[in-house]
This record gives sequence, structure tokens and C-alpha cells, in this order.
Amino acid sequence: MRQERRTSTSIYRAATNRTTQAPQDAFARWAALQAWSTDATNRLNEEADLDFWERIAPTYDLGALPTRVPAVLERVRALVPSGTSLLDVGAGTGAFTLPLAQTATRITALDYSPAMLRILRQKLADAAACNVRAVLARWEDAALEPHDVVLAANALYRTADLRLALRKMIELARRRGIVVWSVGRQDAPQQAVREQVRPEQYQAGPDYVHVLEGLYHLDVFAHVDLIETDDTQRYSNDAQATDGLLSWSPITADDQVRVASLLPHLLERDGVGWRWRRRGRIAVIWWDGPDANADAACRS
Repeated sequence: MRQERRTSTSIYRAATNRTTQAPQDAFARWAALQAWSTDATNRLNEEADLDFWERIAPTYDLGALPTRVPAVLERVRALVPSGTSLLDVGAGTGAFTLPLAQTATRITALDYSPAMLRILRQKLADAAACNVRAVLARWEDAALEPHDVVLAANALYRTADLRLALRKMIELARRRGIVVWSVGRQDAPQQAVREQVRPEQYQAGPDYVHVLEGLYHLDVFAHVDLIETDDTQRYSNDAQATDGLLSWSPITADDQVRVASLLPHLLERDGVGWRWRRRGRIAVIWWDGPDANADAACRS
């Protein structure tokens, strides 16, 4: 019993030390999480991020969020009133832009990846969509006019200054602001890999709760809808399954060997490959702007 008490006390002290060392300001905490994160999806280096989008742009639509989880697109569509103007931050190849262009009066589609916007512009030309303007710029640098609705769907992952990013959204959103965020916390197999292979290596980056916290500190009392989806992953061989479970960077050869040995204990056999029955969660965060009740028909 004494040993258990000492162990519990040690854990408590360690947790307390981490808590007292962590920044207490919401925006400083966001910046610290970005700096500490080893999550392979963060891609804080701009050159690496642009290279990533250059590689996947041609096939991006196959796995785009509105394609994989139509319920997210329908929820966003319900939050964008017909006849409004929309600013789509991080529009990419237009996975949200094009469906919403069917009811919006005009859309500004902003992205900083030339590769993604090339595909969007070709789609716009093919569809003769005259109410969409594609703009190549970083969100933090872009000079933009207010719109009825501002949408940032999985677009704030590289944000260094959350205060600046959210303030800009709040200032430009006359009727509504929307942030869509793929929740980072994963199911048991990936947690087991993190704990058993290199417990000190993985550090998560910011998540949707930190966006909510930032909005709260800016006096915005946002709503959040969590959409759950079947995000089952299938891998045709051991190498693909191992890569799918590893979530940090850099990855060593020893990491891959150790994860491969855990596969029979974590995943289900699927023929000669593996199946990971994973649940996905998407947060749709939204708030009303100063003109939330205005008649959109009166806007140009």
C-alpha cells in the first residue's frame, strides 16, 4: 500500500511540475504545443508543407474530408445561409468551395499552395463557376474584405499565432465564423504504440479544444458539434500498417521493427493485410458574427 501511495504521489508531482511549467495563457500554450509537437502531420516547416501539397495535390480529392465524411459537408452547408458571401480559408482543391458555390453569391477561395490552387482553378474553368475567386496567399498576410461567412476547414494546423488567426476570422466574419478540425486523439492501437515503443517521443500538437479556448479568450462563446465517423483503415501489408500506426517524427528503423512485432496484438487480420477499426471525430466549431440576423438578400 505504501509503495502504491509513493507511486501515486510521484505521478501527481510529475504531472504538477508539467502543469506549472506549461504556459497559462491560451495563445502562449498554443505556441508551446506547436513548438513541442512531434506529430508527423504538423509540418511547421513551410517548404516541407508546400512540398507535401505538391505531391498529393493530383490525388487529394480522393481522400478529402467532404468526400470521406459527407456529414461534415452537410453540417457546414447548413451553417452557410443561401445567398451569402463566403471566405474559404485553406480552400485547397475546392472540396468545400465547389459544393458551397451552388448556393453562395460569391466565394473567395484562399490557399497558399500553388499546386492545390492550380487544380481548383482548372475545376472552376471546367464548371464555368463565375462566383468563385481563387487567391494565392498566406492567411496571415492576405488583405481581404469582410464576408458574410468565414470558413477554415482543417486550415489552422500550421498556425503560429492563434490570436492573430482567430482575430482575423472574427473581424472578417459578418454573420458567422466556422472552424472545422479533425480531432487528433486516436483510438487504442495508436496509443499503445506510443506507450510501448517510445513513450517519451510523441508530443501532440494543438487540437480543437485549444481553438475553443482561444475563441473564449477573445470573448467569443462558440458552439461545437462533434461528428463521429467510421474511419476504418485497411493496409495491404505489414509495412503499410506499421507506417499507419507510427505518428511521430523522426521515425527510426528500430521503431518500425518494434511496431511490426505489435501488429498481431493491435490490429485484425484482413486477408494478407491488416484492418484497424478506427473511429474518426470531426469538430465543427462555429459562432455568430455581429450581423448574424441580417438579411443576406440585401448584400451584394
